[in-house]
Amino acid sequence: MTQRSYLPGFGGKRALIGLDTRVTVDINFVCLDEVEPNQQALRLMALAESMGLPVEVINQAGSYFFSKIEDAKDHLVLVHESSKCRIFRPDVYLFLELKLARFTASDFEDCVVFAQKNADEFKLHKKQLSGLCKKALKKMTPEAKQRALEMIRILKL
Repeated sequence: MTQRSYLPGFGGKRALIGLDTRVTVDINFVCLDEVEPNQQALRLMALAESMGLPVEVINQAGSYFFSKIEDAKDHLVLVHESSKCRIFRPDVYLFLELKLARFTASDFEDCVVFAQKNADEFKLHKKQLSGLCKKALKKMTPEAKQRALEMIRILKL
């Protein structure tokens, strides 16, 4: 069997990076292999169904946001590898970039909690993260912009 690579989506990333402040009801995997991504989604749905979960828990929205980031694969951290698959989590830059794409109230909360739990990593990339936030502000709705400015203040970016 060929080894597959996955990046858990927004809900799944929360578990991998230690964010347990809210409950998620979907599993959002991004298949990093360019071969048969739809087949991978169908297999994940079959797995969910076999576990007694509704197939709707497998959400492909993460693939859309991930595909819009040109260098996303450069910002992945390997968290598990076996002969059949590899599972990654985003680094702080990619995590923030994915969240800033829509920046809802829950995205704001995720970023603040993630920063608090990973203060050293955020400090190490502070300049890069600050530039990312400033760039994202130009494209945000007024509500998202207000949340982003508050996050910038809290995180001292």
